[in-house]
Amino acid sequence: MPTDKSGIYYRLLTINDKNDVIKSIANNFCIRDPLCKSLILSEKDRYEYATYVAMFLTDNKSLGAFDDDNDDQLCGVQINSSSYFVPDIDLEKYLLSVSQKTQNLIRFDHFLQKEMMNKFCGNNYIGGYWISVNAPYSGRGVGHQLVTRCMKWLTTNFRDFDSLVAVTTAPESKHITEKIGFKSTYEMKMSEYKDEKTGERIFANAGVPFVYLMVKLRNVTNSNL
Repeated sequence: MPTDKSGIYYRLLTINDKNDVIKSIANNFCIRDPLCKSLILSEKDRYEYATYVAMFLTDNKSLGAFDDDNDDQLCGVQINSSSYFVPDIDLEKYLLSVSQKTQNLIRFDHFLQKEMMNKFCGNNYIGGYWISVNAPYSGRGVGHQLVTRCMKWLTTNFRDFDSLVAVTTAPESKHITEKIGFKSTYEMKMSEYKDEKTGERIFANAGVPFVYLMVKLRNVTNSNL
């Protein structure tokens, strides 16, 4: 399998990668993401949320980065999902089985994906919701490669969607996605978001002013994204 100059190779994630994906999300994304950090998640919270995220692997649109020089260790993931995909669970029953903070995060994701994205991005898209790079590989371009390779792979292999959507939580990441062709369609002020069940402004102290919905329209005549 081809690798880049640093010995990293990229491939489609499958359900067989579930345990490694859960560890990556729990121990990297949940620790560094500003929204997760603002909730001060326990280890139990982080693994509960990561287990929910891993359910999206069954949509077969996510990409992983692996270290060929370190026993094929998973070193980064981008978890993608189409607008019509729904995990095969009873969401209300599932929420009763996890902590309050995990519930808050899952309800926010559901709100973002099914309310905001459908409203501002159309209803036929593939979204990149969770991008996580393991700490030892930070600063080596793995995140950028995941995004650009996902864009090319999705556009080449799927013909039935209109746009790609990315969610960013900081002006810096917004700028990076703009450089590769995304445009902001909506900015959600985090201090105003209220949990749909509790009414609590759970991200009032998130440290980031907005969550940005970024969209890149699919060009069927050019798959070299």
